[in-house]
Amino acid sequence: MQKYENKAMVSPHTSARRHPFTSLLLLLLIIAICYFVFGVIAVFLTVFFYGGSLTALSFDQMSPDAIRMIQGIVATGAFVVPPLILSWSEQHYKNHYFGRIRNPNVSLVVLTVVILFVFSPFAEWINRVNQGMHFPESLKWIENWMRMKEDGLAELTSKLLIMRSFPDLLINLLVIAIIPAVGEELLFRGGLQSILVRWSGNYHLAVWVSAIIFSAIHVQFFGFLPRMLLGVLFGYIFVWSGSIVFPVLGHFVNNGMAVAAAYFLQKNGRSLDDLDNMQSSSIYAVIASFVFTLLLMLVFRTLSERIKLNSYENE
Repeated sequence: MQKYENKAMVSPHTSARRHPFTSLLLLLLIIAICYFVFGVIAVFLTVFFYGGSLTALSFDQMSPDAIRMIQGIVATGAFVVPPLILSWSEQHYKNHYFGRIRNPNVSLVVLTVVILFVFSPFAEWINRVNQGMHFPESLKWIENWMRMKEDGLAELTSKLLIMRSFPDLLINLLVIAIIPAVGEELLFRGGLQSILVRWSGNYHLAVWVSAIIFSAIHVQFFGFLPRMLLGVLFGYIFVWSGSIVFPVLGHFVNNGMAVAAAYFLQKNGRSLDDLDNMQSSSIYAVIASFVFTLLLMLVFRTLSERIKLNSYENE
């Protein structure tokens, strides 16, 4: 079994003739170019459809619809397009970035969704711990800066989550759930993590480093730990399944649940603040969540290995 695992996890990445550092630099260059180009497009389209001045655009003054447009366009340019370009440019090097994406196994699909739901109480507890983090007095200025950034992003998110109709829900599912799920998984798991696996030869290291960068890039310091652990979860799901489809699905479920919860709260006349004030899980539920998440991940790995082995035997 160990021989099979090494073949499945490592050999597809070791046939590359382009150095992983070169691939990483190329990916960063593509991200910078696409971010600039799509950012310019987003600004011009926002001014065209919603009015205002190119020099006076401010999220504080924008409508939720305008923010959604900018968010969707920029996220597509920064996350979705770059890894696709990188993958296309390295086809002749036989670098595998996204794995098998056709005909995903139904059992793994169901298991991925179940894992995300089971993981939720533990993630919620970790988030509370992270939110309660305090720095020593000598570093209080760093904490104050981090709190200010966090509050600004939270205010923007709250504005984005304002949904008055079912079409608003569908648009937010696209902008907050689908595009980030596809883009961030293509970039961080498919692109960055795959490059780090080729570079280090150690997929555990690649999973954790990618998850840390994935969480840091959001610049939300008091949600860093749960987001990092979520990235770790997606990273192992990608490695073991050999397909980007499953972390994309898990990411969509995670984001989609938050969007749906915000929508139904508002439909019932409740405030978005209630999302943060929902009853916390008991410590027993948190422990059970952690234990069963680990067990389900082991089941996911075992089932993935069995599916891959049967696939190789049938080829």
